[in-house]
Amino acid sequence: MGSTEHIDRVTDLRAWPGDFPVSHLYTMGVAGERFFREMKDSGRILGTRCAACDYVHVPPSIFCPRCFAALDEWKEVGPQGTVRAVTIAHHGVEGEPLDPPEMLALAEQIVKEHPELGGRAYAQQGAFTDAAPALKAGLKTIGFLGFTGEGWIPDWHNKSDVFANVDADAVDRAERFVWEVLKQLDERN
Repeated sequence: MGSTEHIDRVTDLRAWPGDFPVSHLYTMGVAGERFFREMKDSGRILGTRCAACDYVHVPPSIFCPRCFAALDEWKEVGPQGTVRAVTIAHHGVEGEPLDPPEMLALAEQIVKEHPELGGRAYAQQGAFTDAAPALKAGLKTIGFLGFTGEGWIPDWHNKSDVFANVDADAVDRAERFVWEVLKQLDERN
């Protein structure tokens, strides 16, 4: 069986002997490139608006994830806003290790000072999140992710990743945690 033949039965599958090197690089895409360049070059935060849903997406997208309409209307949305997710990267876009993340130490401090928030500091490695394009654009990044007790991000990039499955209490605690981080960073500067 050649590699271009159609496979109808799993039993027809064969092993590929030897090494098969595969690499993956998360790219910014058209919308991400414009979003991060605009922030870096002029300090403006932009989103894309879906006319059908009357919703502005930040970070922007070239299509609406709700109705799949093409998005080409750009709107300035900042500089104020609410941070919902942030990522700390330990490796650069070429895989090189970055300086030790001081943000992790700050998160650990806030976990100790505010146990009621139920947070934990965790160095996530290997997952390319929204931080990867920000790093490539030359921005410093930090990430806040909501893990289950087993270490999974619930519903992340699954069909169940819908508004109805959002835990409002967890979002509230995460927002308060982020606020504590921002206050600490503000005091340092």
